[in-house]
Amino acid sequence: MKLTTEQQSFLKSVSGCNEQFNAVRAGGSLIGLCHPFWSELEISKSLKLLSDWGVPTSLVPFYGDWHTLICLDSKDGVIQLLDDDRRTLFTWSSIPVFMASLVNEPEKPIDAREIIESESWLDF
Repeated sequence: MKLTTEQQSFLKSVSGCNEQFNAVRAGGSLIGLCHPFWSELEISKSLKLLSDWGVPTSLVPFYGDWHTLICLDSKDGVIQLLDDDRRTLFTWSSIPVFMASLVNEPEKPIDAREIIESESWLDF
């Protein structure tokens, strides 16, 4: 797989986003990022697992749990959000567009009124 200099630089540095961002804008939706962005080593190791997980070989995963993934397409430089069936849920047109869509959203307070004490494992 041949990556451009920009793509290589992005994949080397994307794990640095872990401390800065906790969500990404995808069109009109805001998607919480509950997993860390992968390190350069994790990204490199993932390339050997693409066929096991049904991921096209032009894609380079850099975020997710292998069920839901965010990948860089090495052919055209777009970033894709894939679901477990490998359908594209959203596409960012470039690395800069993806980076501009990352946000740090304040955590929303939990509304404990929706928790049913007798059905919860939480210790009240």
